[in-house]
Amino acid sequence: MNLSAGRGMSRQNPAAYVAILEYVVRHSCVTRYGAMKSLGLSSGSAYHVLQQLVARGVLVRYDFGAAVVYCRPGVSQNAALEHVLSAYGIKLQRLKKTLADIVAGAKSRVIRIYPAKLAPGKPLAARLVALYIMRLLDGAVLDKTSWRSSGVRESLLIDVQKARRRLG
Repeated sequence: MNLSAGRGMSRQNPAAYVAILEYVVRHSCVTRYGAMKSLGLSSGSAYHVLQQLVARGVLVRYDFGAAVVYCRPGVSQNAALEHVLSAYGIKLQRLKKTLADIVAGAKSRVIRIYPAKLAPGKPLAARLVALYIMRLLDGAVLDKTSWRSSGVRESLLIDVQKARRRLG
């Protein structure tokens, strides 16, 4: 990535551009909150810099509804989603193992998985977990229409045999 792409974009805070670009070089992606927290930027400054970098094609913006992440070009949408889940404190290996254990222990052909139970007390993270499960178990999710008032999918209906194949 060309760090000089951020130069000259803003006379207000050129150091913010360089800081965000250096962060993205190290971590592949950043959220606005991550830019604020890690780099000491205000919300408005982080938003403005990130939008300018997207407009210039230096970063790619992925909107997952509950969160927006800005990544280097070439970072897949799934990798961006994993970055956001990590930012919310969701341990991906633990989540995959939990899903594999649930599916392995299933005695019926169809089960319900409750994303809010996999991210307790974190409604936004639960929405992202639901999205991650739908992507991970692509083709195994039978029903994904049940919603809570908080915007979290209450449950996902899963075809056990297909889920077992997807989880290996």
